[in-house]
Amino acid sequence: MQEDASSAKRHAQLRWVGVPLFGLGLLGLVGAAMLGVTTEAGWDGVMLYIATSGLSLATFGTHNDTALAMAFRASSAGALSDEALRRELDEEIALDRRALVALSPTPRVAFAVTLIALTLHLFGLRWLTQAI
Repeated sequence: MQEDASSAKRHAQLRWVGVPLFGLGLLGLVGAAMLGVTTEAGWDGVMLYIATSGLSLATFGTHNDTALAMAFRASSAGALSDEALRRELDEEIALDRRALVALSPTPRVAFAVTLIALTLHLFGLRWLTQAI
C-alpha cells in the first residue's frame, strides 16, 4: 500500500499540469476564433482548440480522481504519510464519502489523457503558426 501512497502523491502533483494546459487551450481558442473571423484561416482551429481545452481540463480531473482514489486506499491501509494529501482526503470524505469510495484509480488513463492533450497542443500550435 506504500506504492499507492507514492502514486497518489505523484498524481496529486501531476494534476496541476492541466491548469496551464487549460489556460493555453483557452488562449489558443481565442486566437483561432479571431483568425477565423478576420482571415480565411477557417474554423477548424476553433474545433481543435475546443478539444484541446477539454482534454487539458480532463488532465486535471483524471489525475485528481486517481490521486484521491489511491490516497483513500493507502489511508485505509494506514500507509498514507503525506500530511497535505491526508488533509485533502479528509475534506473530500467530509463532502461526499460515497463518491470518494466509488472512485477507481486510473493511472494509465490519466497519463494517456495528458499525452493526448500535449499532442493536441502541438497540433494547435502548428495550426496557429500556419494560419498566421
